[in-house]
Amino acid sequence: MRNLVLLRGISASGKSTWLKENKLEQYTVSADNLRLLYAGVEYNAIGQQCISQKSDVKVWRELFNIVETRMKYGLLTIVDATHTSEKAIKAYDSLCEQYNYRMTIIEFDIDVEEAIKRNSERDEYKKVPEDVIRNMAKKLNDPLSSKHQKCIIKSNSLGGNSPTLFQYLSNDFYDLGKYDKIIVFGDIHASYSPLKEYFDNAPYSEKNFYIFIGDYLDRNYQANEVVEFIFDMMQKDNVILLQGNHENHIKKIIRGESFKETTDEFVKTWSLLSEENREKLKTIGKKVRQVFCFMYTNKNDIKDSFICTHGGIPVPYINTEIPTSQIICGVGRYSDMQGCDENFAKLSKNETIKNHTTIYSIHGHRNLENVDIQNTDRTFNLCDDIEHGGYLRILEITKDGFNPIKIKNNDYIKKSDQLYTNDIVKKLHECGYVKEKLLDDGIVSFNFTREAFRKNNFNDISVLARGLFVDSESGKIIARSYNKFFNAWFKENETNSEKEYGDCSIYSLENKLKFPVFVYKKENGYLGIVSWNYKIDDFFVASKSTNQGDYAQHFKEMFEEYLKKLSDDQKEKLIEIVKSGKSMIFEVIDEIFDPHIIRNEKPQKFVLLDIVNNDFSETYMGYDDLLILGQNLLLNVKTKVKEIQNFKELIGWLETYNVYNLDDITFSNDFAIEGFVMKDSNDFRFKFKTAYYCFWKSLRNKLEVIKLGNKVKNWSKDELKVMDVCGDKQFDNVLELREAYFKGKN
Repeated sequence: MRNLVLLRGISASGKSTWLKENKLEQYTVSADNLRLLYAGVEYNAIGQQCISQKSDVKVWRELFNIVETRMKYGLLTIVDATHTSEKAIKAYDSLCEQYNYRMTIIEFDIDVEEAIKRNSERDEYKKVPEDVIRNMAKKLNDPLSSKHQKCIIKSNSLGGNSPTLFQYLSNDFYDLGKYDKIIVFGDIHASYSPLKEYFDNAPYSEKNFYIFIGDYLDRNYQANEVVEFIFDMMQKDNVILLQGNHENHIKKIIRGESFKETTDEFVKTWSLLSEENREKLKTIGKKVRQVFCFMYTNKNDIKDSFICTHGGIPVPYINTEIPTSQIICGVGRYSDMQGCDENFAKLSKNETIKNHTTIYSIHGHRNLENVDIQNTDRTFNLCDDIEHGGYLRILEITKDGFNPIKIKNNDYIKKSDQLYTNDIVKKLHECGYVKEKLLDDGIVSFNFTREAFRKNNFNDISVLARGLFVDSESGKIIARSYNKFFNAWFKENETNSEKEYGDCSIYSLENKLKFPVFVYKKENGYLGIVSWNYKIDDFFVASKSTNQGDYAQHFKEMFEEYLKKLSDDQKEKLIEIVKSGKSMIFEVIDEIFDPHIIRNEKPQKFVLLDIVNNDFSETYMGYDDLLILGQNLLLNVKTKVKEIQNFKELIGWLETYNVYNLDDITFSNDFAIEGFVMKDSNDFRFKFKTAYYCFWKSLRNKLEVIKLGNKVKNWSKDELKVMDVCGDKQFDNVLELREAYFKGKN
């Protein structure tokens, strides 16, 4: 368990002898033993053998490496060294803080003359110069700070009729007899709904005591809700949080390690959390403990004892020798749960701890055998595959006995064989830069995370996750948008910094493009998708990774108004297209609902961009066929601007859109567009944003900062010009700001 024991005393004070007599050598890291390994024995100037001090820097570096490695596994660790100075003891403080270790200092009192006498009787190579021992004794008399003074116990107070070291370090059993009910919650795994259901029916009460067994996150999508709930609960005095194996990742984040060093599951969890909840999660990580032992008086006025761990232990006591990693992850293999429980039950019938007649184990973590909550007469298992549609297991303990509760989790991403038969979908599910969202009808949406977008963590899998909707029961793609494609730029700046996973400057494209390149006007709105939901036999309309949000609803209303204009034949043709396994991709424009940067002649419309097969082939309808379809179905279709025949022509043409002077009288409205989407003859796509768009987008971003009451830095001269003309007037959006500027200037 998480106990660091430092031996403190001058040479020949009996430290090593005490370790041997108490059979503690297997837990001990010895500085002298490392010296022998690194540099061995040498002769001094008077011909005596001694332990070499030449490699002391390496020795102490190695000693601390070993101590830290043991701490990572939660091992009881004893350090055999003199530790006579405060500085020597302080060296361990940061490690104890990082790994949540309790420090104990065992001090060996001995008269200096007696130590010198003992030293003279040692093997020659172990003898220490007399003056060194006397200097150690002087340092030992220097007072320690109150922080370290509190950690000290005397060696002669351990053993004999006094507690042993293990007894001294062991966990106390808290008496919870004053509470009406003890409630223990099993693995949660980001499944908030069943937790909420329990508390809706049995609201929190100060008369009860609550214990959460660990594994709060990963594997499901309600991470934010769970973090907020656990964070609120942990503020209360009658709540205990235990550490599960999935909380090990939080510990890594707290220690400053990258979330990339965790697992794909946790990377995905991290991507789902808001910035505020990430900080809350760190606070939770500092609060969790590895074990909680308590007593509770039953109706016969007898105190029963309970040991709560996440992983489960095979012995009816908490021994400081059990590594914390085993307390958290379970002793033995994952499949050894039943053996551990049966061994605990067998031994517990022969154990008496203080005056307790019965002792129980409560744990979660593993349940391959799918045993019931009360697995044996002395053990309870609170793990039940909650993240895959199983149950939240809860154990209520009252004066009258035990009340096991199971609450079904219906909000989960289904673990379907069909869904993950497709290797690509399986990789999307496992990718740490892709988030999954469960929608109605068992449909899952896949979208790249903020980390992928902001930190250029795109790869061949995460680029697929842009408006991709899959039926979790059949594995069939319900709808999809484009694969993520990237913005090419002449010079990177704050509004034009989107990168491909690789260089995507304009000049990097010379050897990538196959000409001719086809150029289409980039509309300035939000993306909408229409396909067919065969599960309910109706249109599937989605935006922003869902068919349920405000944007999806807004687009759906616009689309329904459009359908009313179609004849029965036209509507049947539209249905035939999407029913054949295709998705229609639209740019949706509404300057009232969602004002952007560009002013449109028609302030409300949607534009058909492409029709794509619902698979991973990226097969699109040809542009000529798209135009014909648009004419037949009364749809606006994207505008083809031109075809470019070679790279020199591409560079020259784009350069004309790469410059914008605010007061250029020759500036044409033809340049007042967001930019272009380009597709080469191999169907490689990229986009380019105009300098006009980038300027006004930068100003829009600064406008949002001002609205929040914050100060803006790094104004450009032209941006300051706009703000000076407009004075202190507040604007709802950049469209109004721009028009006010040109009106005021004129």
